[in-house]
Amino acid sequence: MRALTWYRREERCPVCGGPAWLCQAPDAENAFRANPPVRCHLSTEIQRAQDEYLAGAHQPQEQALVWSARHA
Repeated sequence: MRALTWYRREERCPVCGGPAWLCQAPDAENAFRANPPVRCHLSTEIQRAQDEYLAGAHQPQEQALVWSARHA
């Protein structure tokens, strides 16, 4: 457990979680390109359902609602 704790604290980047020696190296500047985003269709459906539901009479205490989704 100590080794894992040390690795997480010392070897991993606290921002991206990647190897610090790679992402924080001075010569790594401009060495990476971001990929385009991909959509989580499950989260999209939950957000759509939330928006629709909350547009009705269910606005009070919306933070108490528990949302989930299933594969259609």
